[in-house]
Parts: sequence; structure tokens; C-alpha cells
Amino acid sequence: MTDGRAFVADEVELVSRAAAGDERAWEVVIARYTNVLASVGWAHRLSAEETSDALQDTWLRAVTNLAGLRDPARLGAWLYTIMRRRCLDQLRRRHAGGERLVADPATFDLADEGVDVEKEAVATEWSAALREATAQLPARERELVRELAESDPSYDQLAHRLSMPRGSVGPTRMRALRRLRRILQDTYGDDLRHSA
Repeated sequence: MTDGRAFVADEVELVSRAAAGDERAWEVVIARYTNVLASVGWAHRLSAEETSDALQDTWLRAVTNLAGLRDPARLGAWLYTIMRRRCLDQLRRRHAGGERLVADPATFDLADEGVDVEKEAVATEWSAALREATAQLPARERELVRELAESDPSYDQLAHRLSMPRGSVGPTRMRALRRLRRILQDTYGDDLRHSA
């Protein structure tokens, strides 16, 4: 097997395990793609806060929709697409708020797109739903999700900030994401799948 084929086989296995709820598989996915996805935010010249919001939204949508991924070998491309859409949503919100876009148009595609009121309403509703769902989490999980949303800390940093054993950070993170998914699915049902 060539290195490329081995990587594809690994991706397919990883997606299968993560979709089945394997926390270790999710930790590998998150470790493998977080920096790549964050770089999409930087390429779009988002602020650290905007990048963090887009990244959190990307991971939540990934957890919610991974089981429906048609081609598991394209996990990276799928995550990139979700993150890029979240970044463009952030830019549209910034633009709609009257802030001037300072990014070079050659860096990304916003070709004469006006603000789509329906999409903006959906994005606003999604953000509100995410905040409400996060507020329903147990305190420890809520604190962890908020820390992750504000920055991209290492497990060691999270363990220190939240006074918890390093080994419990990953499982707590996965429980929080699963619980968020259940809360959102209970509230929105099938509409949640179509929002990614």
C-alpha cells in the first residue's frame, strides 16, 4: 500500500469509528484538522474570536452530520468546506454590521454577493440555538466548550484552566459535543441536518 492509500484507509476507518461514537477517533480527527481549519479563518482574515466561533461551529456541525458523510476518504475536504462556509458567514455578518472588509478579495470568493437575508436569518438563529444549547450543558462541560470557543488551547492548558485531569479533557469534550448534538436534534430535528 502506498502512503496515500494508507492515509485514505486510515481516514475511512477514522470516520467510521468517530461516527460510531469512538471518543479516541474524534480526538485524532480534532488533533489532525484543528490547525488546518483555523488556518482557513486566518486566510479569510478573521479575528481570533471570529475564527474560534467558526471553528466551534464547524466541529459541532461535523459531530452532528458525520454519519451522513458520503465519502469518508474526503473528510478533510468536507471539514474544509464547512469551515469555509462558516468563515464566509462571519464575513457576511461583519459586513452586514457595517464593518469594512479589509481582506484582499483575491484571497477568497465573495464575488459581488449581497447579503442573503434568509441565510443571515438562519445563521443568526443557529448561533442563538448554539448559545442556548451550550447554556443547558452541565457546568464543567459548559466551561470546557466556552474555553474551546475563546481559543484553541491544548489539553494541558484546558486541564490547568479548568482544574481537571488531562486525561478527562477529551472524554469531557466528546460528552459535551454529543450532549449539544442531542439538545439541538431534540429542538430542531431534521432541520439541523440541512443547516450544515
